[in-house]
Amino acid sequence: ATLTGPDGATTTVTASPECRWLHVYSPPGADFICVEPVANRPDPFGGEDSGIRILAPGETMSVWVKFASA
Repeated sequence: ATLTGPDGATTTVTASPECRWLHVYSPPGADFICVEPVANRPDPFGGEDSGIRILAPGETMSVWVKFASA
Protein backbone atom coordinates (compact mmCIF):
# COMPACT_ATOMS: atom_id res chain seq x y z
CA ALA A 1 0.00 0.00 0.00
CA THR A 2 1.17 3.54 -0.64
CA LEU A 3 -0.04 6.32 1.64
CA THR A 4 0.17 9.96 0.56
CA GLY A 5 0.18 12.77 3.13
CA PRO A 6 -1.30 16.24 2.67
CA ASP A 7 2.16 17.55 1.76
CA GLY A 8 2.54 14.95 -1.00
CA ALA A 9 5.08 12.82 0.89
CA THR A 10 4.51 9.11 0.41
CA THR A 11 5.08 6.05 2.56
CA THR A 12 4.99 2.62 1.00
CA VAL A 13 4.10 -0.32 3.24
CA THR A 14 5.24 -3.78 2.16
CA ALA A 15 4.64 -6.88 4.27
CA SER A 16 5.13 -10.63 4.15
CA PRO A 17 2.53 -12.59 2.16
CA GLU A 18 0.82 -13.80 5.36
CA CYS A 19 -0.26 -10.20 6.04
CA ARG A 20 -3.30 -10.05 3.79
CA TRP A 21 -5.04 -7.19 5.62
CA LEU A 22 -4.00 -3.66 6.57
CA HIS A 23 -5.48 -1.99 9.64
CA VAL A 24 -5.40 1.82 9.55
CA TYR A 25 -6.53 3.99 12.47
CA SER A 26 -6.41 7.67 13.31
CA PRO A 27 -7.85 8.97 16.57
CA PRO A 28 -10.32 11.84 16.13
CA GLY A 29 -8.43 15.14 15.86
CA ALA A 30 -5.02 13.46 15.62
CA ASP A 31 -2.38 14.56 13.12
CA PHE A 32 -1.11 11.00 12.64
CA ILE A 33 -2.29 7.56 11.59
CA CYS A 34 -1.44 4.07 12.81
CA VAL A 35 -0.79 1.46 10.11
CA GLU A 36 -0.54 -2.24 10.94
CA PRO A 37 -0.27 -5.05 8.39
CA VAL A 38 -1.87 -8.14 9.94
CA ALA A 39 -2.39 -11.80 9.09
CA ASN A 40 -6.04 -11.79 10.13
CA ARG A 41 -9.04 -9.64 9.40
CA PRO A 42 -10.87 -7.71 12.12
CA ASP A 43 -13.00 -10.07 14.24
CA PRO A 44 -11.11 -13.15 13.05
CA PHE A 45 -13.45 -15.48 14.93
CA GLY A 46 -16.51 -14.19 13.07
CA GLY A 47 -16.34 -16.13 9.81
CA GLU A 48 -14.47 -18.18 7.28
CA ASP A 49 -11.20 -17.21 5.60
CA SER A 50 -10.36 -14.90 8.49
CA GLY A 51 -6.63 -15.46 8.26
CA ILE A 52 -6.37 -16.51 11.88
CA ARG A 53 -3.82 -19.21 12.49
CA ILE A 54 -3.89 -21.30 15.66
CA LEU A 55 -0.37 -22.25 16.72
CA ALA A 56 0.46 -25.47 18.49
CA PRO A 57 2.37 -25.24 21.78
CA GLY A 58 5.95 -24.27 20.96
CA GLU A 59 5.13 -23.42 17.33
CA THR A 60 6.12 -19.99 16.06
CA MET A 61 5.09 -17.74 13.20
CA SER A 62 7.07 -14.82 11.81
CA VAL A 63 6.02 -11.98 9.55
CA TRP A 64 7.87 -8.90 8.36
CA VAL A 65 6.94 -5.35 7.39
CA LYS A 66 8.86 -2.58 5.63
CA PHE A 67 7.98 1.14 5.69
CA ALA A 68 9.70 3.26 3.02
CA SER A 69 9.24 7.05 2.94
CA ALA A 70 9.85 9.31 -0.02
